Amino acid sequence: MQKQILFLDFDGVLHPGNPIDPRQRYAHVPLLADWLRRWPDVHVVISSAWRARLSLAQIKDIFPTDIQPRVVGATPSLPAGPLQREREILAWLMAHGNATTPWAALDDDADQFSVGSPFLVPCYIGEGLTEHALSELEQRLS
Repeated sequence: MQKQILFLDFDGVLHPGNPIDPRQRYAHVPLLADWLRRWPDVHVVISSAWRARLSLAQIKDIFPTDIQPRVVGATPSLPAGPLQREREILAWLMAHGNATTPWAALDDDADQFSVGSPFLVPCYIGEGLTEHALSELEQRLS
């Protein structure tokens, strides 16, 4: 199977909102890790603003050890503007020779993407990642 890329936001995806209680942080990592184990050809690129606060090594530590090698990078930080997250994703794809690689993004901010983007799998900030979103992600990457 061909390599696929998942662009991953944190707030509103890996945990609901921006949790104040550190014990709530990354609450949905086990759900995502289980899904990734069933999809071994999916590589993860961090598109979250957290990429500016944490090193790639620190980000990898958020994930179980068997998933860490599949976290392959982070999108660049481009100047603020419309569709910023989507522009950063496209810039990463071009810079890494992946312009034709199938990809999808788990994100809670649809305003960061083109209206009706076929690549966006929306999560809801108050809920975060769900089985429903993962089912939609499977459809996007199939």
